[in-house]
Amino acid sequence: MSITPQQASDRLSLAQRKFSQQAEKLARDFANRVGIRAVNMPHMRQTSAVAVAGVPGLSAAGRRKKGDSGPLRRVHNRLAKSILPGGTFLRPEAIERVSVLGFKLRLEKGSRVPYAGVHEYGFHGSRLNSGATVRIPARPYMGPATRIEKTLLARRAGKEMKDMILTVLRTGT
Repeated sequence: MSITPQQASDRLSLAQRKFSQQAEKLARDFANRVGIRAVNMPHMRQTSAVAVAGVPGLSAAGRRKKGDSGPLRRVHNRLAKSILPGGTFLRPEAIERVSVLGFKLRLEKGSRVPYAGVHEYGFHGSRLNSGATVRIPARPYMGPATRIEKTLLARRAGKEMKDMILTVLRTGT
């Protein structure tokens, strides 16, 4: 069955609209998956400043023991809550923006928690209040989680987008 040039144009326009909608849905799902992966092992480990007895790498005060090179610890969950799914209205320290313009997709995911960057990238410098030199090693959580989910998303998105575009071009729906 052949279609007219106008029908082909209409179907291409519909495919672009559906592509944008599907891309936004996939990006939001991706952001949720990155957040969930980032706050769990091996990127973060759950602990409590109160219940530290017998937890490897913690002193009685809930501080990291010298030489502990394990993953980032979750004590108060402020950072974890800022990157988990749930919407920025409920999590004012969360950064999550998705924009789709044609076939271009942009996703911003992060945290406004002041120490988020220090944990992700590390820090070496002086403390403002004491002037003491501090070296905090990087314990990345977002970068590794993003790389893992990006690979999974590429497989899934390619198939979903291809199927959606072919359906629109064939049927016009």
